[in-house]
Amino acid sequence: MGNKFTREKFVFMNTEDEWKKTGAYCIRFFDDGKETFVIIDDKLPMQDEEFVFGMSTNEEELWPQLLEKAYAKKYGSYSVIQGGHVHQALAELTNGVPRLILTEKE
Repeated sequence: MGNKFTREKFVFMNTEDEWKKTGAYCIRFFDDGKETFVIIDDKLPMQDEEFVFGMSTNEEELWPQLLEKAYAKKYGSYSVIQGGHVHQALAELTNGVPRLILTEKE
């Protein structure tokens, strides 16, 4: 999904409000330095008017829920990413090199 059409149509929007019209988000991840794209819709899992999974302390911010949904789609489900490794997820978002640093002995 990293072809020119995908990048032009989903990644680089022309106006700030264009994403609102489509109801879709395209999240870019990196796998061993190679870009991969996950397209998700704007429907987020909720129960009793609360988000079921991760969320921001600011109710107006949806980016944590959108990133988590894209990551769950990438790996197949929310249950697969539950209890995952944050350093690995951040590396996949930034194209960085993951490094786990333990601060306490368990």
